Amino acid sequence: MKILETTWKNWFDIKTRGKWIILFFAILVILLGLGATAVPTNPAEAKAIYDQLQNEPYTVTAIFGNNFFYCMIVFIPVIGPIFAGLIVFHTGILIANIASATGVNSFRLFTTTLMFPHAWLELFAYSFAMSQSIILTKIFLRSIRRSSYRKYFQHELVRTCITITVIALLLILAAIIEVVLIALVS
Repeated sequence: MKILETTWKNWFDIKTRGKWIILFFAILVILLGLGATAVPTNPAEAKAIYDQLQNEPYTVTAIFGNNFFYCMIVFIPVIGPIFAGLIVFHTGILIANIASATGVNSFRLFTTTLMFPHAWLELFAYSFAMSQSIILTKIFLRSIRRSSYRKYFQHELVRTCITITVIALLLILAAIIEVVLIALVS
């Protein structure tokens, strides 16, 4: 039980969680870049997608709601991190379509996107959710094999609630920044 006490005191074990977050963050940036630069676009389809995006409501509530909904799916053990990769890759394809429709180089638009703080906050939030999903899966599997880990799994559920709160705050901040930037550009 000493493991439980030590771990509970340091709820964010930087060695374990930090490594997962950094790894997932790097993977997500790579997937975003691949989606933005490696997938060919159809100019007519890109224009239709761009026109549809022009009609979307860019409010804090809409942006936050969309990102938070997808981020909650990322917490699902095993499939959540895979889903996150697909979401980010698809966002990269969206960047490629916007670049095609506006006549901008897709790599340039991808790198420009990474210059904005809302992109970093969103990628960090997804990485944080992915790391928690992996840790939840690991602890759940251990708790099935050893009853001594059941209490640890309960503690991990509390950590998950704290993580969700932190992610919600990050995504609200990201949505506010994004809406302000869109308003400045429009």
